[in-house]
Amino acid sequence: MKSRSKELIDKAIAATVSMIEVYNKPGFQYRAETFCILAINGWELLSEQGSLYLHCDWRMNSYLRLVMDEVFGKSNFLNLVTWRRQIVRRMKTRAQFMPFSSDYIYLCAKDKDNAIWNKIEKVNTISLKEAERKYKKDDKGFFRTSDRGAYSNESIIKLHQEGRVYVSHGGKLLIKDGKISVTAGKIAIKYYRETVGNKVLEKTVADNIWDDIPGLGIKPHEYLDYPTQKPEARLECIIEASSNKNSKNSFVQRESFWCQ
Repeated sequence: MKSRSKELIDKAIAATVSMIEVYNKPGFQYRAETFCILAINGWELLSEQGSLYLHCDWRMNSYLRLVMDEVFGKSNFLNLVTWRRQIVRRMKTRAQFMPFSSDYIYLCAKDKDNAIWNKIEKVNTISLKEAERKYKKDDKGFFRTSDRGAYSNESIIKLHQEGRVYVSHGGKLLIKDGKISVTAGKIAIKYYRETVGNKVLEKTVADNIWDDIPGLGIKPHEYLDYPTQKPEARLECIIEASSNKNSKNSFVQRESFWCQ
């Protein structure tokens, strides 16, 4: 038998979803007032580990930030994502003062210190032939390099033992009494790419500029004629980032995407 608290939560979720549907109808007059209620409801429904993603465009971006700061608190603002939804094409090429090609997604937490976060990775697959043109290669596989940055001599020595130090211009790394030098060139760090069969995987940590998953204009087969619909791949990415399997806040994540 369903508990009273579970029944009330289910009703609150259903009411919130209904409000979102009304809110997104074209010509709705009380948009600002309704959004304030929705933001409060969203905060109430989230668990202490929960996060809310707010999808908006340039028309309401700055106004909604003020509301979110008021409801969630400035300290619980986590990030603002710029999502490139489409490329510049057709009539957009004639736009004055640059075309609008992006939307924005605010990320706020119920409690920043307790919020669930799983790192988002972007994966691009390329052929071995492409990898040979793009990367350096040794007996461990394809790799790119980056300058040593703030790595200490001790860290460089450890990386060298792991086979991850690269010296440019054919130079060699010299180690003596805990100090390092090179015969020529500069020290760089190797970052290997994973090879699976005849493909190479390019994995990078996603930042707050998303351009890997386009909007529904590129994938019309998913379109359900809903004004603020997101591509399935985008939703999956967000849900996996801020909820664990069977976590208490996962039921809210699926409905907490509100737009202009």
